[in-house]
Amino acid sequence: MLGSWVTSSNIIYSERKKIFKYVQSLGKPSLLLPSKCISWFSKFVFFLVCFPSRRIKLTRFHHLHLRFAEMESTLLEMLSEDCKPDVWTMNSTLRAFGSSGQIETMESCYEKFQASGISPNIKTYNILLDSYGKAKMYEKMGAVMEYMQKYYYSWTIVTYNVVIDAFGRAGDLEQMEYIFRLMKSDRIKPNCVTLCSLIRAYGRADQVKKIETVLRVVENSDITLDIVFFNCLVDAYGRVGRLAEMWDVLNMMKEEQIRPDKVTCTTMIKWFLVKGIDDHRVQYLRDLKDGRSTDNK
Repeated sequence: MLGSWVTSSNIIYSERKKIFKYVQSLGKPSLLLPSKCISWFSKFVFFLVCFPSRRIKLTRFHHLHLRFAEMESTLLEMLSEDCKPDVWTMNSTLRAFGSSGQIETMESCYEKFQASGISPNIKTYNILLDSYGKAKMYEKMGAVMEYMQKYYYSWTIVTYNVVIDAFGRAGDLEQMEYIFRLMKSDRIKPNCVTLCSLIRAYGRADQVKKIETVLRVVENSDITLDIVFFNCLVDAYGRVGRLAEMWDVLNMMKEEQIRPDKVTCTTMIKWFLVKGIDDHRVQYLRDLKDGRSTDNK
């Protein structure tokens, strides 16, 4: 079996069903895994089980290779060592091709890995969801969600974050917020990744008040903030033209004892210059970026 699934309530189950049907409606339904083949992946079918320690070493090495030729070379090495790839190898391969937008190759790899007897896990489906979402292939994203529902895969925080980010990138704030509410109903605590997706989406949509609602969520929670969160916040405020609020983010960072990095400074400088402002604040940011200032504002 593909796995067990436990839902917090029948409401969560029915609501998830609505979600994947909605996602599928965004595009013409099609088969999730087309019958395409990459010749060198067909060799996976003939792999034999090897010593676990050797397999781990090779699959980790494989994960570092994002270029097609390098990945092929590593996989051929596994073959020569009579090593059978495992789910870790599969997920690394799918992530590499999916994150680079090579969707057809990712799908073909998925077919071949399954043909070699490797069963996908929740991480596999999260990778597929993320890849399809970033490629704006919503009908296939919906097909994955439906498959997960059919075989009782429970949504993890990664699943929710991926779907929230996909709707945010698509500019569908209503569905994004709906998924966020469902996430909380499922008693899954949001993290910085969740908040960043919300803030980025609101920034692109020029929704200042919505950005403030995210900050209220932060105030009423114990979520540990990081530099990525603040950089997203800086960019969102700059994008909507709220430079005063953008500047105040430095105070927020100081309270959290997080020092601005080069991304923080570069982003703030960019938005000040976009508005035609090149004053003492910009000079301070330049000094901070170049290491000439050690004082956080």
